[in-house]
Amino acid sequence: NIEDPCLEDFAIIVINDPYDEKLSTVNAVFRYIQTIKTKVAIPAILTLIENESEEYFYGALTTLGAIGGPEEAVYLTGFLDREDLTVAQKQQLVKVLGQIKAVETYDKLVEMAEDNEENAFIRMYCAEAIGSMGKEEAVEVLVNLYEDTDPKIREYVVRGLKNYKDNEVAEKIMLQATRDNHYKVRLEAIEAIKVNEIKSAVPYLIYRAKNDPENVVKKSA
Repeated sequence: NIEDPCLEDFAIIVINDPYDEKLSTVNAVFRYIQTIKTKVAIPAILTLIENESEEYFYGALTTLGAIGGPEEAVYLTGFLDREDLTVAQKQQLVKVLGQIKAVETYDKLVEMAEDNEENAFIRMYCAEAIGSMGKEEAVEVLVNLYEDTDPKIREYVVRGLKNYKDNEVAEKIMLQATRDNHYKVRLEAIEAIKVNEIKSAVPYLIYRAKNDPENVVKKSA
């Protein structure tokens, strides 16, 4: 049973010194810590992230996303400006900040989402993350981001706006997104409409169900 607390001591020992263990064992320990959400592991997890060992970096980050809080999120934002991080590592960092949903990191994530020079995947994960925090001022930020020419950004903007039930401005973008020229944005809009039970979207859904050029969108509508 992965939730057996008797394994906790073993997990903490492994995570403090994983280097002589099989990678599969360390990854199993990461999953165990994520399941039981033991905060005792946080110092060891942070050490693995600081060491930037490619072998453990992603597992440690994902685990921190599951068990960390605002303090860890603020700590992680300090990594975002480091030039020695790979784009992939930076992307994972932003994903984890979105998981933690710490409003203390909001300003930094908005700055990155609005930076046209930033990597597109990082920007889209930032858009989703700031939406997940539920701050009302994020709606205006996301609405402006929806004007981006990159469909990946627009798709993740809609994901972010999905968190704003009964917000007229957010709903307006969700409806607009059903007419987006990229099918993934339309799909995301339909999912957002479903989650938020937007009754005014029925005509839009009927149109998509009948006329959309993509079968996957028709089926979803």
